[in-house]
Amino acid sequence: MSNPPNTPLSQLKPNNNKELTNLAATLTFRISGQGEKLYGDGISLWLTQDKSYKAGSLHGVSPKFTGMGIIIDTFKNVEHGQKHRDVTIVFNDGTKVINLDDDEKLGCNIGKMRYHEERDDFSVFNTSRIRLMISPNKVLVEVDPEGENKWQTCLSVTDTDKRLPKDWLKKSR
Repeated sequence: MSNPPNTPLSQLKPNNNKELTNLAATLTFRISGQGEKLYGDGISLWLTQDKSYKAGSLHGVSPKFTGMGIIIDTFKNVEHGQKHRDVTIVFNDGTKVINLDDDEKLGCNIGKMRYHEERDDFSVFNTSRIRLMISPNKVLVEVDPEGENKWQTCLSVTDTDKRLPKDWLKKSR
């Protein structure tokens, strides 16, 4: 999948129609833009129980959902202060409306996951990767910031039963 360049809140909408009990996935991506610090500053991956895509204010999706999201945000907004995470993982049991300014931020700060070569033709070899592994009671998110097979644990959560409904993954897309 590829995202149109420098287009805020562009959404790609893959869909899964199979029941999941475990999941292992690697997302290879490249975040870049025309400016050294502006544009092309984020991407997100969502596993929700919504039957179809629901647009909203939470990095492109509705802030009320059942499931989890991984938000990669390379731009440090001043208003977020110390709460900024390069990689933020959000969980929702379907009863909350997620507000990243107020809610607990789980995740990590990794550093270089945004590329800028100061020209329109760029190297497709400059990429970053996120690896997600989900089992019934565990979520593990790892990051390979420069695509060099140097994986760093970003988040390991073993209390998903307190964060998500039982069997949430079976209904997720």
